[in-house]
Amino acid sequence: MAHVNMYKSLLSPFDGGPSITSEPIKILIGKTEEVTYAPKQLLESSSDFFKKALQEEWLEGSEHIVKLPTSNLESFGIYVKWLYTGKCSAVFFFFLSETAEGRAPVWTRLGKCYAMGDFLQDFDFKDAVVDAFAAGILDTVACPLRLSNFIYPYSRKDSNHRIFARDLIVHVFIRKVMRFDFIQNLDTPREYRQDILQALVPLVDNRISKISVATFLARNSPCHFHDHGDAKPCYRKRFNP
Repeated sequence: MAHVNMYKSLLSPFDGGPSITSEPIKILIGKTEEVTYAPKQLLESSSDFFKKALQEEWLEGSEHIVKLPTSNLESFGIYVKWLYTGKCSAVFFFFLSETAEGRAPVWTRLGKCYAMGDFLQDFDFKDAVVDAFAAGILDTVACPLRLSNFIYPYSRKDSNHRIFARDLIVHVFIRKVMRFDFIQNLDTPREYRQDILQALVPLVDNRISKISVATFLARNSPCHFHDHGDAKPCYRKRFNP
């Protein structure tokens, strides 16, 4: 029956999906103000920033021009594609390199997407980027110790995204952090290092065993590391009802 249900999952109502008739908004990206366009209704469908900025009483709303001086064209392109599909189109970059050095720029590119999602106040997109990080870590079986540098500056103290960054180290890459001096000298946010140490304290009296990335992710539902909360459905359900 699973393959039969697959056909149904490919369908949506005749009036479903994003609007293709709403007026285009001119977006000026970065300091050089590279130009791109996106439908107004699509931008407002997920971003609190655009919902406010595109109101008619604001200059951006009346002129249909929005400046994003701290963003870049690639990140915004990934964002708009996600608004259409619900999928983060950055994960395939991981296959372009087999070395940690080669993958480092990929982590940074995803980090820029996360930071932009925070600026745009699109918390569903931030959840999606965390899922993209998880997919990349699962495929490469490697975790960037600087993952926290991308997440902590753009998340709340009680964010589940922070728990994701912390628990990956504590439960999966535990052998990298068992030396106190190693933790203290990490080029990462101080709050992150403190969170790791606090998470390790209850484990000191027990034998600490390393688990695989796959096991770590399988133990928790994807929403366990999302910030949408119980009152709002996951972005996955929005794109795949």
